Amino acid sequence: MSRSIEIGDGCTTSTVINNWAATARGSGKTSENIPEYNAASIFPPDDSLKPYMDVIGTNYITKRFVFDASNIAALRAKVASASVPKPTRVEAVTALIWKCTIAASRSIRGFPRLSLTVHSMNLRKMAILEKKSLAINRVEGDEIDYYMYSNLSRLQKYETDFGWEKPIWMTIPNYMHNMFMLLGTRDGKGMEALVSLSKEDMALFEHDKELLAFAAANPSVLPTTNQRPGLLSDL
Repeated sequence: MSRSIEIGDGCTTSTVINNWAATARGSGKTSENIPEYNAASIFPPDDSLKPYMDVIGTNYITKRFVFDASNIAALRAKVASASVPKPTRVEAVTALIWKCTIAASRSIRGFPRLSLTVHSMNLRKMAILEKKSLAINRVEGDEIDYYMYSNLSRLQKYETDFGWEKPIWMTIPNYMHNMFMLLGTRDGKGMEALVSLSKEDMALFEHDKELLAFAAANPSVLPTTNQRPGLLSDL
């Protein structure tokens, strides 16, 4: 018997799960968003990013940091500048995490070095392959610290209901070194950051005082009131 594994990006996964849940509830609201599994015919597989996976390795750990709405507002006010007077919450959280990872890298190596951060976007063939190849070459040569972000905070993952009530917490696996997954909190106002770093970098990063002034390290996902817990799930 053959096995097939379907892999999709955040938007695709969210659409599939929400439609699956609607079908399980017997809802007729799936007709407008029924997924079609034909992406490969529209966007052929692109192996140009494979070198990133090859150089990343597996010597890393992942930890969760949560920014509530009030701390995000304070952080946005702090990082605002003349060039960016109203930073978004993603920009503010990204800037703080990047600053703290740079500090950790500098402390471990004893000297500063170039740092590159990239937000993955659904641009497909609009990406500039020449610049991507240049970045890959510099990462392979260990010339720079490379960090990748993926913002999934707008996905409606807490609206998923298979008929057992909505989940109290949902998350996704983080499978890459120097990868930061940004997820929305259940109330839709805060943000969770899943941070994957080497053990050496994480030992410094997770104790950064500036980071901890705005983020809570792995707070409980259980309800703080007497409300009946819903389904604990993961994407």
